[in-house]
Amino acid sequence: ALLFLIFHFHCQIDTGTGFFLIGIAALVAVDFVQLYIPEELAKVIAIFEAGFNGDATKTVMGAVYKVLIVAGIMLVGRTVWRLSIFYASRKIEANLRHEMFLKAERLSQQYYHDNKVGTVMSDS
Repeated sequence: ALLFLIFHFHCQIDTGTGFFLIGIAALVAVDFVQLYIPEELAKVIAIFEAGFNGDATKTVMGAVYKVLIVAGIMLVGRTVWRLSIFYASRKIEANLRHEMFLKAERLSQQYYHDNKVGTVMSDS
């Protein structure tokens, strides 16, 4: 789908490329980081299955702290990717609307007289 976008809207992608790439990078990073949570939970489950003792408390608390850190990273990362991708899409949308408006302005009055509103909208 990304290649389709780039091929058909290459001039529009330039409008928000930086924010779009930041958003994609943050999305990939968040997806990568969130893979650590099941690993840490598996360690905690293994400790409980082996029989919880006093020495395991540090290991469990370490896993809890790691999960909290990962959750914080995920919070920041998801916020960054959503804001940057949405910002880029809004810039692209505004640019497309502006180009459509300029095209509509260039059309003659006779064109609007000959064509109904639905035809004009579908031709844009």
